[in-house]
Amino acid sequence: MGDWETFAAIMAKGGPDSASGLRPGRLRKKFTSSAPVPVKQAPSRPSANPILSESRKTVQPERADGQQADRPPAPPVDPPPPTLPLVNSTTAPEQNTGSETPSDAASLEITSQEIQPQPQTTSSRPATEQSARGRDSEAGLQHSARPHSTRQRSSQRQSSRSRTFEPQESASSRSRSRSSSRFQSGSEEGTSRRSRTPRKASRRIAPQEQPHFLNLLSSVFLFGTMAIVLLAFAGRTPTGLFCLCIGTFLTVGSWLLYRVSAAGIPWRWTGLEPILLLGLGLVMLQLTPLPTDLLEHLSPGLPHLLGADLTVSEDGLVPSWTILSLTPRESRLSLGGLACVSLLFLVMVQKLQNREFARRSVVGVALCSALYGVFATVQYLTSNGKFFWLIENAYTETATAAKGSFTNANHFAGFVCLSLGPLLAWAMAKSTNQPKKQSAWGNSSPQGLNEARLLIGGAGVVALLLAAVLSVSRGGILLAGAGIVVPIALLLTKRLTDSKFPVVIGVMALLATAGISMFGEEFFNRNALELATADVKELDDGDARQFVWQANFNAQQEFLWVGGGLGSHRDLIPAFHPASLDNRVYTHAENAYIQIGTELGMAGWILFSLCLVRIVWQLITFVFSSASDDEDLPLAVGVAGSVAVFLTQGCYDFAWYAPAYMLVILFYVAYLFRRPSEEQEAIEFRRIGFAPAFLLLILVGSAGWVAPSLYQAAQAEGPTMRYLVQTRKLANFENTEEELMSLKMRLGHLQQALSADPTDGRNYLRLSSCLRRVYELNSLQAQLPMPVTQIRAAVYSGGFQDADAVKNWLNNPGVMKSMLPLVQASLKASQKAIACSPCFTGAWLTQADLCFVESPAADLPDYFIERARRVQPHSADIVFAEGYHAWNNGNVEEAITHWKTIFADHHSERSRILELTTPSFSPEQMVQFIEPDWDSMYWIARSYALADHPQKAEAAAILGRLTQEAALHLPEDEQVRAFSRAFSVLSRHGEPGTTQSFIATSTKLQPESTALRKVFGQYLFRLKEFQQAEPHLAYYLERVSHDPDALKMLQTCRAQREQQALSPVQPASSRRFR
Repeated sequence: MGDWETFAAIMAKGGPDSASGLRPGRLRKKFTSSAPVPVKQAPSRPSANPILSESRKTVQPERADGQQADRPPAPPVDPPPPTLPLVNSTTAPEQNTGSETPSDAASLEITSQEIQPQPQTTSSRPATEQSARGRDSEAGLQHSARPHSTRQRSSQRQSSRSRTFEPQESASSRSRSRSSSRFQSGSEEGTSRRSRTPRKASRRIAPQEQPHFLNLLSSVFLFGTMAIVLLAFAGRTPTGLFCLCIGTFLTVGSWLLYRVSAAGIPWRWTGLEPILLLGLGLVMLQLTPLPTDLLEHLSPGLPHLLGADLTVSEDGLVPSWTILSLTPRESRLSLGGLACVSLLFLVMVQKLQNREFARRSVVGVALCSALYGVFATVQYLTSNGKFFWLIENAYTETATAAKGSFTNANHFAGFVCLSLGPLLAWAMAKSTNQPKKQSAWGNSSPQGLNEARLLIGGAGVVALLLAAVLSVSRGGILLAGAGIVVPIALLLTKRLTDSKFPVVIGVMALLATAGISMFGEEFFNRNALELATADVKELDDGDARQFVWQANFNAQQEFLWVGGGLGSHRDLIPAFHPASLDNRVYTHAENAYIQIGTELGMAGWILFSLCLVRIVWQLITFVFSSASDDEDLPLAVGVAGSVAVFLTQGCYDFAWYAPAYMLVILFYVAYLFRRPSEEQEAIEFRRIGFAPAFLLLILVGSAGWVAPSLYQAAQAEGPTMRYLVQTRKLANFENTEEELMSLKMRLGHLQQALSADPTDGRNYLRLSSCLRRVYELNSLQAQLPMPVTQIRAAVYSGGFQDADAVKNWLNNPGVMKSMLPLVQASLKASQKAIACSPCFTGAWLTQADLCFVESPAADLPDYFIERARRVQPHSADIVFAEGYHAWNNGNVEEAITHWKTIFADHHSERSRILELTTPSFSPEQMVQFIEPDWDSMYWIARSYALADHPQKAEAAAILGRLTQEAALHLPEDEQVRAFSRAFSVLSRHGEPGTTQSFIATSTKLQPESTALRKVFGQYLFRLKEFQQAEPHLAYYLERVSHDPDALKMLQTCRAQREQQALSPVQPASSRRFR
């Protein structure tokens, strides 16, 4: 066989790469003819040469720029048979060292210019571009450090799949591409494989959606909705929920129109769709009227709470209850938020299938979160107490901690920590699409981190950390740790960083430390020390979390299967508190997983568990799968940190009911549901199918069902907030007229709110309380012809046959006169509150107090008090109502016995008790009945003073005596507070001699208190006791740099003293003579 026949036979087996037993050097020596040799076209097959195969394993191909080069198309050529110009015999002789090296392979001078390819009939692509793609798909995929890694095999599978969408190349072209790629890699054997060439799952370019106006519009609506909801108090208010609803309709509507009118990336099913539908169905079941038997079966604790075992003579006064949710309005509002967030999540998943859009969007959201952290920090450092320096909130203020637009600092800390992971991973990951840089020393160094990205990302991380620390939240420090440690650990595990990583981390830590030391060192040190102690009692101040957790566990035993209703925690949980709350309200369970069980029962736990397992599995698959692209992995690692923050915060807080918080975490989670690269290359654009469109329409219908409720609540939010702000600012009124004026203004706000949203039971309860207070004040001012106690006793013992007879008698001008409509309005408002929710304790107590105007049944007050006790067994309001009922019946001792237990700890009930008892008892009798401490005696003395009681001086003297007795056992700072409060009453209403004696005793116990010495000196100066006032004023001015008023008083005292010293006292006889 001739030389060229031998070579053709070798090429028929797969080309030079597959020549069994032949090495490149031997081929050069054997084929020395100068004549062109025709080569037979043959399909490419795996190499059988073990030596060449080993060379392919150990040496990685190196490309100049890491990307496919754009080459000009080759000129058309005729299809002559391929020729192979052989190497001349003058070629340098082979250096046989006994082993084959990559340099031997590199000596084979067969290039793409020397081999003329056959014309391509299946594609219009130039042959050079096809050869480059063949080299990429065949040889360029082997970039991992281990020669037979799963990532290599996956890349080969992706390449083989992608060939169905690329023009097929000839076997000889692919063979020559492999040889050329292998020969190029031989010169780079001294460099590190991983740092030299980025590893990619596929070099194919996935199909991209064409720009479309509706698609762009849906993106604008999506991000606009996220921003507006965040600024609207994180969506926690009705206005924020309504904005979320409107933004959802705009986003989903524009995206659906786009997908109906134009082809796009097919629907991406996440596996969460049925879980979301079941969750919405569960909440709808809670709002659906059901038969009584089914209600008792699904919620065994519901009959007891509703008082089904109680009997009452007047059934018409109590409305029936036929749904599972105990707070229907809150459940409807929460259902709207749940439906909108679910819709936006599904749209996020579809939009993030576009790889470039997904990466930019995730980074953009993280950077915007960092800017939001900067805003929150500036707002806190320059705070005037108002949100955005303009809006006053009734529940909180911005001067105590960094909160941004959140009403809860813990929730704000969790929100900013959600973006720590993605931002840190984006800044830390090494570049995968940049060529190597030539260093100043002439050596090739890795591209590493992009400087601009490092600067922006590092600054963002520092801003987020500073905001978390300034939130004054211990949990914020814990969440920041989770958001940083998890991404860093995964970045190092996946080797997605380079040698600059320690330096960058050090710089970030230095900047964060500098910022914290400047603005939040005290907060950080205190919170970090408490976390370091790991003392549960120290962390849980006052056992508040254990208290509410125990109450939730008690509630879950009674509402096991479907819970008490979404959003019902605030009103449901007081029925299961193990002790009195002291007017504390728990809006959430301080644990997300526990609250799910309370509001949604076992069904909610199961659905949440399925959802969590699916998300965690998708996260693990994305991060640890060999099919994941290196350009996508860093952000997925960052999302892992966000998920860690989310799950950690759920253990001690419940921030999930803030839609802005949920939108951000779900946006990051949606990134995990992107299709793998090989699937993206195989997709076919088409319009949306029936199944996803039907799913979206169901969710849109759910949101539309509750949209009217959201609109009504948003309209009522303004007047409701004005009522709350004014109520919070209430001072201790000096007289009844001032309080009546304030009540009139607040009643106007409530009426405006209820006209906008007639389903708000809490506003009905507030309206009833205000009207009842007006009635009580008029009673105290003797505006009623008859005392209330006499009217009530006459109704229950007068032998009235029905309610009409009672109303006719009460309308008598000599009975209630003009007060009857006021009482009826209060009673009606409380009945509407009960119709909205049976969990309002105050509404039941108002019924017990005022039901005499509608029914002469004497057992009704006891029934209503028992219903109130079922709702909140440890309420101080119930204790007061029981005492008030006894007081009205003439049982004074029984009433005092009830009131004594709540007098010291409950301010509102104490004020009402004093209003009833002050006109009837002397201060000495009050001390005998109540047995007050110094703090309670202060309120007693103040009550006598406000009423301008004749015995107010006696009450002030008793207060001074009890305070001095208690001061001996009080800490120093508490002594100053006790003396100040007692002196404020004595100086106005006490006898001068008693007050001067109190000053002398207090000065001995607290001689170094500048505040006390100042007020003592001023009081004595007003009494013109200059000699006694001078030492107090002098002591005060020695320790205070500048006080012109006090200095003028001191100068007057000294002048009076000097004047008395210069004028000697004359004998009495001399004064008489003159």
